[in-house]
Amino acid sequence: MQRVPRGHKRQPIPFSAGVIVVEVSFAGDGAGLTYPATLWDITREGCCALVQGHLDEQVGHRCQLTIRDAQSAEVVSLEATVQWCDPEMHNAFCGFSFLQQGGLPVDTFLESYLQDSWAD
Repeated sequence: MQRVPRGHKRQPIPFSAGVIVVEVSFAGDGAGLTYPATLWDITREGCCALVQGHLDEQVGHRCQLTIRDAQSAEVVSLEATVQWCDPEMHNAFCGFSFLQQGGLPVDTFLESYLQDSWAD
């Protein structure tokens, strides 16, 4: 398995922000498969999440990411491609690239985590 190098500076999600829950869903051959995950870091073009389960067979496939704010009812849904997965016991760190032109929309709760200092 060859990793795709990061194209943008990542911004780790601080633990003090609370858990940002991600659902990773697959259609087509993986119809009906949904994996719970926790957002680990984010860039304008993609993110990394700690996924409960292994997605090795899904690398290169499209998925739907549903990202929920721990502090409000805001939900962000994005189409993405699984770029890589690194298994860790019963979980896997997986990298996703957003398919939406321009990447992550600027008007979501995730925007504040893209700042050089998320506390600013």
